[in-house]
Amino acid sequence: MNINYALIVSIFLSIGSFSAQNSSTRTKALQQHDQLLGQQNINLLEGVNFEDEYRSNANEHRYFKELQYQLGEVTYNNQSYQDVFLRYDLIEDVLLVNTKDNLSYFDLKLIPSKVSEFKIHNTSFVKLPVINDGNSFYEVAYLGNHYNFYVDLRKTPKSVLGNSSLVSYKFIEGFTFLLNYNNEFIEVSNHRDFIKLFPDLEKQIKDYNKANKSLRKSDEKAYLVNLARFIDKRLTTIN
Repeated sequence: MNINYALIVSIFLSIGSFSAQNSSTRTKALQQHDQLLGQQNINLLEGVNFEDEYRSNANEHRYFKELQYQLGEVTYNNQSYQDVFLRYDLIEDVLLVNTKDNLSYFDLKLIPSKVSEFKIHNTSFVKLPVINDGNSFYEVAYLGNHYNFYVDLRKTPKSVLGNSSLVSYKFIEGFTFLLNYNNEFIEVSNHRDFIKLFPDLEKQIKDYNKANKSLRKSDEKAYLVNLARFIDKRLTTIN
């Protein structure tokens, strides 16, 4: 029997090369994880494994915009990290991190007090020094010449009985809107709150409200963000 020793050696070398590549990829992922969280901080995490107790699907879930992890940016413990797989949980108001290869033990909650800002889905979030339930992560909705406008996003689960015996959930969105004006954080919820702050623009604000009634009913967030932008531009023209 003729044995092709060269072929056997080639196969073993290929296997060794493949194993080395896998090992290198895994090591790189572990290094990324250790760099982001820090070995000394692992025990300080709220939970090593994040478990979603609510049945979710692509259309109904507890997260910001999408069920799946997305590449984003985070400033953690005063250091910025790029291209990190993130997911923002709107029920617990915590940021979840995962690696590109989706290893389960990377499905972790970051320590909220160490997260100062992050970006996901081309949307920026910051931690604001305001008294509020949760961790106070706010979407940076508008940065203007006279004030900044922020949105606190929340989701509340509501059980729904379907055709099967399994309980499904709908997730109801809620918002809190903050205006950072004259070094104060002021909560606003409608056009009347803006009139109280800017009485000289009362007529223009009422005209905006009248022209955007349909938007106000269909998308409260877009309505108020656009109103904040509208007023800021009017303030620029009169000052």
